[in-house]
Amino acid sequence: MDGIRRFFRGRVQVAGAALGLGGLLLYLTGGVGGSLWWLTVAALYGTGVAIGIWSESLKDEHARHVVEEGLDADAIRAALGQQFKAVNGRIPAPAMERFLRIRKNVLELLPRVREFPAGSVEPFILQQTALDYLPNALNTYLQLPPAYARSSRVDGERTPVQVLLDDLTILDQKMEQVRDEVRRQDTQRLLAHDRFLEDRFGGELGRLSLPPGSEGAAER
Repeated sequence: MDGIRRFFRGRVQVAGAALGLGGLLLYLTGGVGGSLWWLTVAALYGTGVAIGIWSESLKDEHARHVVEEGLDADAIRAALGQQFKAVNGRIPAPAMERFLRIRKNVLELLPRVREFPAGSVEPFILQQTALDYLPNALNTYLQLPPAYARSSRVDGERTPVQVLLDDLTILDQKMEQVRDEVRRQDTQRLLAHDRFLEDRFGGELGRLSLPPGSEGAAER
């Protein structure tokens, strides 16, 4: 079912529809003639689907590589340092606040990624956030003139500043989720150790207790 859902979303559909539409336009403009024009449209759609599936497979392969081989922690730290230098004093304060929180969470989570169970996507999310999602959002914004970024409505509702804030909010929330997962795992390990001690020594606690008055003697 996961493979079917992945087939019907993202680049697969977009690529197939784009090339299929191109074939239809060729027919309507006279570029393709004859009664079998629909075969051209179908062939182009199939090509688009193949390209989409190939693109998705590359993404999945990269994700598996990150999960199996581990993160490039040095590259992540260097990228976050470069991003800080690039945005310092150049983005609005609310955006800077979100960026700093994202950066802090990524750096704090880096030493913990090997603690995730095999097959977890969290390491991939951390690396892509630092090396792809975050710099793309920031660099795209920084290319805009400041006055335009503050006042123009790029989608009829939001300014580029608001778009940047929305993007950073999404990444911030995702990093918080990854951090919460680490805390949940820590809590589960603590409880498991507690259960182990209870099972191992629970019946002996009374015998292990110090006799009355012995606390002071032990301190002396």
